[in-house]
Amino acid sequence: MTSIPKFPLSATVYLTYGRSIPNRGIEYIWSHGDPVGPGFKCNYCNKQIKGGGATRFREHLAGIPGNVTECSKVPNDVREVMKSTRLAGRARRRAKKNRRLRVDDDMAEIVDVLTGNDSNCIEIPSDEDDDMQVALRRSLKDLNMSRANFVTGSSSKSRSSTASCVG
Repeated sequence: MTSIPKFPLSATVYLTYGRSIPNRGIEYIWSHGDPVGPGFKCNYCNKQIKGGGATRFREHLAGIPGNVTECSKVPNDVREVMKSTRLAGRARRRAKKNRRLRVDDDMAEIVDVLTGNDSNCIEIPSDEDDDMQVALRRSLKDLNMSRANFVTGSSSKSRSSTASCVG
């Protein structure tokens, strides 16, 4: 994951024509321009883009091609900060999406186990059923504990093989 360079929050950037950026910090996107309707106006090149919000403005300042033309007058330190915050934001959204997909997959597996829709299930003789129920309860308890650890930030996750199938 890309780290964001730390600049003083009291940084003031002076434009070539003498205008200074408000003292809101260099990482704050609207320190470098103003939202105008559904778009923005850049304080460096005075270009007004009619579509897009903060992300597109960040791409303009960072010089990321694709959605908008790059700003030719942005200072290099601002360009680097905008690049790193854009990359960090993408990585954060990707990690959140992957985490959500893993949770959805785990929940679907639990539902399949509890409803008996798991295609990998085998029949368990009734004399072993009580022991298996105890093992299943322990396993589900362990799974819930690992979920609690996952939610609170712990990276350890264990799962018993007995939780994968119930007939």
